[in-house]
Amino acid sequence: MKKIIFSIALTLHISALIFAQAPQKFSYQAVIRNASNQLIGNQIVGLKVSIIQGSPSGNSVFSELHAPLTNSNGLISIEIGGGSPINGNINSIDWANGPFFIQTETDIDGGNNYTITAISQLMSVPYALYALNSGSNIPGPQGAQGPQGLAGPAGPQGPIGLTGATGQQGPIGLTGPTGATGPQGPIGLTGATGVTGQQGPIGLTGPAGATGPQGPIGLTGATGPQGPIGLTGPAGATGTQGPIGLTGAPGPQGGQGLIGATGPQGPPGPQLPGSFEHFIGEQFEGGVVFHLWKDSAGEEHGLIVDLVDLSISQQWSNIISASVGPNAQSTWDGLSNSIAIVNQAGHVNSAALLCLNNSNGGQNDWYLPAIDELEILYNNRMVVNSTLRSISGGSELKKLNENLIFIVYWSSTELLENNAWEYFFATGTADYFYGDYGKSSLNYVRSVRRF
Repeated sequence: MKKIIFSIALTLHISALIFAQAPQKFSYQAVIRNASNQLIGNQIVGLKVSIIQGSPSGNSVFSELHAPLTNSNGLISIEIGGGSPINGNINSIDWANGPFFIQTETDIDGGNNYTITAISQLMSVPYALYALNSGSNIPGPQGAQGPQGLAGPAGPQGPIGLTGATGQQGPIGLTGPTGATGPQGPIGLTGATGVTGQQGPIGLTGPAGATGPQGPIGLTGATGPQGPIGLTGPAGATGTQGPIGLTGAPGPQGGQGLIGATGPQGPPGPQLPGSFEHFIGEQFEGGVVFHLWKDSAGEEHGLIVDLVDLSISQQWSNIISASVGPNAQSTWDGLSNSIAIVNQAGHVNSAALLCLNNSNGGQNDWYLPAIDELEILYNNRMVVNSTLRSISGGSELKKLNENLIFIVYWSSTELLENNAWEYFFATGTADYFYGDYGKSSLNYVRSVRRF
């Protein structure tokens, strides 16, 4: 029966004294499951650990045996360097001469009938072990001063400080020279009328003047008796508008009216230098934008992820033991990788073919992402998932499926003839299965495209 091992953590641990060197060890953890994906809990298992130098098929520079006991969750924890040695000495490994890989072989019954082999690359050098073997712990000279970084944006205006106390009156300055004559001032007010002089002699009678104006109307006479009612005259012209009356007291507050319809989209604002027209998380051209960049000419480009998975159980390719070659091994150009995969002699079915045949959103240029493109998608998954949740029919990028099993997505980046890179969304790590679990593994597939 085959068993499945999922690596949970690999941590480096160095024990050292000031005047004497202790044994070198580092921790390793794994979860043990059987072929039915059930946890193997509270059981002793047989484990052979080897450190391989150069490549997954390189020479073993150190190997040892362990017999750990799993906990109730199927977890084992060991210290590599603390088991029963078979060959080599961990203290003599030259960590600078990498890369190095950890190979584990497991017998679920606690013996040495190992039925599964897994191998993972040490993605970063165990620097503490390297330092112990380097021959010196004297720091190198300080590097040259790097260039000045770009100035950050101006911070917000701070609050106005309290007004200081008024200073003392300074001494009166010297009198300055007399200025030029100013313009003429305004004419002063008219003085009071003088006293009336004496009456002069009466002059000669002048000629008769013109007829004077009509004198005032005399007093109204007494009212006469009521005459008969006359005929109704024609309606008079409308009188002028009377003055507006005083404003009445405000009436009571009316109920909340209905919210009006959303107005039309306003015109786009001015484009700032270095800014982007699109944004991460935007629903655009059949999917959701998850990465943006500009080329040397200033033209904007981006990556878009499909709204749904194309498969949850798909082999990398029907060809599982022959290498496609360098044309399918780019870590960033998923489109070129996808085309090379489907052009391999004998190709019939693959994750790349699913993506190239995809026409979701009315687009026909989808492809299987390279491993670096998948890592960018994982890093921006929070914003992308927020948009996917708001889209009818959209499917989030989850870490675990409904059975709490890790979700793993295929990349289009080939590693060796029988395995390819895949991305664990549960842990945010790039990895690959070796041996029986290579290109034949059944993983999730989600396509991407560029603009």
